[in-house]
Amino acid sequence: MHVAIVMDGNGRWATRRGRPRVAGHERGAARIRLIVEAAPALSIRVLTLYAFSADNWRRPAAEVEALMALFERYLCGEVARLQQAGVRLTVIGRRDRLPAALRARIADVERRTAAGSRLWLRLAIDYSSREALRQAAAAAWSLPQWSSASFECCIRDEGSKPAPASGSGVASPRGSRSAAPCTGA
Repeated sequence: MHVAIVMDGNGRWATRRGRPRVAGHERGAARIRLIVEAAPALSIRVLTLYAFSADNWRRPAAEVEALMALFERYLCGEVARLQQAGVRLTVIGRRDRLPAALRARIADVERRTAAGSRLWLRLAIDYSSREALRQAAAAAWSLPQWSSASFECCIRDEGSKPAPASGSGVASPRGSRSAAPCTGA
């Protein structure tokens, strides 16, 4: 089973209690440990945490910096526990806008937890569903032969180009043209 959690409302939770927004983010991150520990016993094989959307860059700079530091601190502090529990961690979303130290930490934790087989923990940072769909559509558009299965593969692989479907696929009516750029919202 795949469960996804949108980590929303932590800052508001803290504000309602007269605490800084960052305290809410820290509390939410601490709760995740309990969820990750419980997930395998609940037959959850994949857990996706939507932690920081592309829209979150619009928050005050101090809050964004605190969130980036929180990600790095938790990744560093939890890697041994993840390895011991058989958890594979991967990060989905854009990485190019993340601080270099955080990108390096992500790569290290992904490498160190790659053998985990009890739970696949996917952390969505700087993600955009609109961008993921655009990438999947562009990848499907570029296939010489496509089917609903190949499009699903594009979505699962976040836009990477899959091998063309064999047999049941339909020849692409677009030939070798590139995907047209999207316009509007």
